[in-house]
Amino acid sequence: MKSRTIVALGALAALLLVLAFFQTPVMRTARLATWSAVTALVGKAGGLGDVEPAPEVYTQINRLQAENIRLKAQLRDYVRLQTQLGSPAFESYQPVAARIVGRPIDTFQSQVVVNKGIRDGVSIGSPAVIHGSVLIGFITEVNERSAVVTSLLHPQTNLTAETVPTDSEKPAARGLLQARHFTSLHLTTIPKDIELIEGESVITTAREGAVPAGLTIGSLTNILSLEHEAYQEARVVLPYDIDRLDAVVLLVAP
Repeated sequence: MKSRTIVALGALAALLLVLAFFQTPVMRTARLATWSAVTALVGKAGGLGDVEPAPEVYTQINRLQAENIRLKAQLRDYVRLQTQLGSPAFESYQPVAARIVGRPIDTFQSQVVVNKGIRDGVSIGSPAVIHGSVLIGFITEVNERSAVVTSLLHPQTNLTAETVPTDSEKPAARGLLQARHFTSLHLTTIPKDIELIEGESVITTAREGAVPAGLTIGSLTNILSLEHEAYQEARVVLPYDIDRLDAVVLLVAP
């Protein structure tokens, strides 16, 4: 019995040593080299050519990353200017006008159907706006010729937003936008050292690949700041009634 135990422990120790060996830098390099050779072989066999990106691609990526940092530094002033002018946040988004052809499709009236879909470039996550830059929701389902717009009042809403202070010297209050009970929208997790004023506009902040910054959401009301709470919050009043909407504009990313 003891000999069997010794043999089993020896086999286990050998297995662990082999596995540890494959995690060494030398073997890791060998695995990467093998993978590169296999992908190159598959690429040639399939007529795809060399699948390794050209050096110029890495240079372009680095340049774009640096440019992105610079643009983010300028974003705040740009967003406020665009909001005051009432124009779209980014001209790079393609506006697609859509008519509401079905409502409601859920019990709480937080979703509507529009007559634009995949053939028009619409995709999951495309923002839906009115008046050029007032956000009402996002595309959550898409078909060839139609799509479902889910409003901000749906509990799945979860995005960052910030206020537009009336005083340019005052810092913006940034927090998390959340819907409650399909009936109200709240800006939460706002630091207590930021002063909130009822009536201040609330806009979207940049969220990579999904939401252009500067889209109007609503305005602050019912500010709540309790002493025993780490953060403060406020309700956000929407500047429209979704039940009265007949058409929206879908912002399609380039």
